[in-house]
Amino acid sequence: MYNGEGICIFPGDPYLMEVQMERYLKQIAYTSERGIDWWCEQVAERVGDRIFRGVIFKLDPWLYNKMMTTL
Repeated sequence: MYNGEGICIFPGDPYLMEVQMERYLKQIAYTSERGIDWWCEQVAERVGDRIFRGVIFKLDPWLYNKMMTTL
């Protein structure tokens, strides 16, 4: 389902991840804005009789670096 450089699996409702990520990023950089500094995309894939859902997040390099230095 995913094709890219990094993947992270975590529990939770994919529909709430955007709101939770926005709260988290606002704590790191209050000026960060969805659609400008970070983006997210809901994804779903049917495999047999199951549907797998997730979220793909993309961060601007400055926000990613700021996030990594605050950990």
